[in-house]
Amino acid sequence: MAYSHLVLPHRSLRQELPCLEPTLGSGSPRRWLPRTPAMTAGITDHVWTTTELLSYRVPVWFLNQLSQLEYLFPALNLEAHQGS
Repeated sequence: MAYSHLVLPHRSLRQELPCLEPTLGSGSPRRWLPRTPAMTAGITDHVWTTTELLSYRVPVWFLNQLSQLEYLFPALNLEAHQGS
């Protein structure tokens, strides 16, 4: 879930640049600014890298509140089912 909100730009959220920006090489100029849902919501100001997401340290105050958020994430049934 965090990957799609922080790392993966969504085409429908992109913003057109006021003027075209040159790209490296001989490619066409850059016309759009990629945006993620978190950027649109004002939570972050940039597209995160996967490394940045995986190395993010969750604040202790949030960990202390996890018991209050359990209703948002129902327990998963992790029983192993064997096929016939």
